[in-house]
This record gives sequence, C-alpha cells and structure tokens, in this order.
Amino acid sequence: MIKKELENIIKRALDNFLKDIKQKHWAGRENEAINLFVFGHLLKEVKTNSILYDSTQIAMECAVQQNPGSVKKQVRKDLIIWHKPGMNCWNENKELKNTPLAIIEWKVKGFRKPNKGELKNSEYDIQWLKAFSKDKKDFIGYAITLDISGGNYNLLVNEVFEGNLINENNK
Repeated sequence: MIKKELENIIKRALDNFLKDIKQKHWAGRENEAINLFVFGHLLKEVKTNSILYDSTQIAMECAVQQNPGSVKKQVRKDLIIWHKPGMNCWNENKELKNTPLAIIEWKVKGFRKPNKGELKNSEYDIQWLKAFSKDKKDFIGYAITLDISGGNYNLLVNEVFEGNLINENNK
C-alpha cells in the first residue's frame, strides 16, 4: 500500500516534470533538475491525506546511513523523502538510525555535450540502492537519468525495492 502510493506520487511528479521541461525547452544540470522537480512538481503532490503529507518530509542533498562495509558512516544523497515531517537520519541521541521512505538519485546527460550512447542509469547508484534497500519493506529507491541532448528530453527511471531492481521505465 505504502509502496504503491509513493510510486504513484513519484510517477505523476516525474510525468509533469518531463512535460514541463519539454514545453519550455529547458536546459540545466543535475542540481537544477532536482530543484525544478522538487519545487515545481513534487511539492504539488503533498496532500494531507497522503503518505507525502508535509513538505518537510522532502530533503535535498542530505545524509543517510551508509551501507555496511563502507569506511564512511554516512553518505549524502540527492533527494530523500522521509516518513515524518522534519525527520532526518539522526535519532535523538545523535546516532545514525532513521531510514527514509525513499531515496532518489539523479544524473543529467547532454548539458555540455550530447549523450551519444545508450541511455543508462548509474550502475553505482543502482547497486548502492539495492544494498541499502535489502530487508527494508518500507523503502523505495530510484535511480533517474535525464537526457536533454538535442532537446529530446528522455527520462530513464529504475526502481529498487527490497534489494531488487523491480522495473525500468523510459519516458
């Protein structure tokens, strides 16, 4: 139920984002894309009767707990959706304990030079999300690549759930 509701929210926001940038012949890099997506489209999905019910559930460029086996204890991720308003990775004892509802990792291709290869998501991002999502039934990860080469505006979305790549959507 939570997974499906969040999938629908992300899908609607991404669909509207893609329509918007195509219509405006938009150009920008990763940070600009994330900001436009969040402020122009994801915030419109915040509804009181929804899993995304407060704008402070959304965080950009914030820390999450790193996967086991890494030297670092935390890592910064592009876009995070938390279970509760104002939540972050730290508990009241300043320990890395809280797990987000979703992490969305972004890449943008074609800003400086055209993307000449096949549109693919970052294998690193997908593998990281697979490891992070293992045994977490209330978490969804997304790896997104936006290709703006030549004004074509293609969006590739990989969804990761419970350690598995569950779908790939090319828009």
